[in-house]
Amino acid sequence: MIIVSTQATSDWTEAQQYRFAGVDALFQTPCTALQRFHVGEAPLENVVEASMAAESFATNKYRDQSLEEIYTGPAPFGNREREISFHRRRSFATLSFEGQAVCELDLAHHHIHLLREGGFANMVNVELLTGPAMMVLMARLKTYCLHASAVSTTAGVVGFIAESGAGKSTLAWEAGGAWRQISDDILPILYEKGQSGVKASAEFPQLKLSGACAPSIELGSPKLDYLFRINPKPALKISFRRMTKAESMLQVVRHTIAARLFSKSMMERHTKFSTYVANKVPMIELSYPRDLLQLTTLREEIVSYLADINSQSY
Repeated sequence: MIIVSTQATSDWTEAQQYRFAGVDALFQTPCTALQRFHVGEAPLENVVEASMAAESFATNKYRDQSLEEIYTGPAPFGNREREISFHRRRSFATLSFEGQAVCELDLAHHHIHLLREGGFANMVNVELLTGPAMMVLMARLKTYCLHASAVSTTAGVVGFIAESGAGKSTLAWEAGGAWRQISDDILPILYEKGQSGVKASAEFPQLKLSGACAPSIELGSPKLDYLFRINPKPALKISFRRMTKAESMLQVVRHTIAARLFSKSMMERHTKFSTYVANKVPMIELSYPRDLLQLTTLREEIVSYLADINSQSY
């Protein structure tokens, strides 16, 4: 369970339970923006656990000791690149946004304490919490989040990984029928060794979309059948190239959100996760013209290409 507090107080009478990609999160006060993921009032045992974690955090954190800078640089927030920084020492960390401390993290107790004004009513706060802060903790709980959109098609569930602005959100727009949107920008992957395939999750906040969720959130955690790496350079025509497992692994590493904030031990686990995904899910490099008039044709070509792969595997 992930714990999110907004006040340096033992008052958890308004605590609410939310669920993201199968991971329960207890918020000290309600978060209207995440209503679609609301489970209900927090159970008493979870409130007690949160109160104990908050008390431990308040008395044992390393405020008086220097923190190591893990990352300082650009990240996509508010539809543009903005600077964040992450500092950590042992199990305590801080996340800052444009030079201002946003939250403190107790990694040992999976606890996030929001410092920035505005609480959950401020959408930048919500984006930061459900972005790097929460994704570091989710990775510790074996759920990694790819910077990817995803759709369900007649040929299977397909993810599109790419840099911001490369067109993955446009490509994944809900088209109805056989093209159903699962995610817009964040695609959680559930990492459990021994399972028959790789499972993605539709149950995670997509804050750029209406209701903060994709239209096909009811699909839950479907098997991820294919990954497409969108070529950042526009092409004159649509083309596909099957990528090697080594190339695929590096792309998963590169496009895992908050991976730069991982500790050494987390990076080792993340490398194993990326190798696992590369071995289980075929990855194809997709090149195409950036022409909205060809969007329907592009989707049809993708489904047709995957149908051919499926027919050859039987």
